[in-house]
Amino acid sequence: MKTLSIELASANITALDYDLRAALSTHFYGLSYDGKLVTLVLDDAVKPAEIRQAQNIIAAHDPAKLTPDQQAAIVQTAKLEQSRKDNAA
Repeated sequence: MKTLSIELASANITALDYDLRAALSTHFYGLSYDGKLVTLVLDDAVKPAEIRQAQNIIAAHDPAKLTPDQQAAIVQTAKLEQSRKDNAA
């Protein structure tokens, strides 16, 4: 098992995890974030090109970008709030 730590000012951990899992597949076990540093846990078979890819994903990370599940939750919450308003009238 290998770890890779990279400074990151702010993060949407769910979206970052989603992007890294999509890119690194079975080589990516997970991540942790302490508000300043993101640490990836990778398997020993991860290739240097995949490590560079992970670094690029982290460097390009936009904390405002949402996963499909996060987007769906926002839509569902908006529908629920609208339904409550409609029923209160």
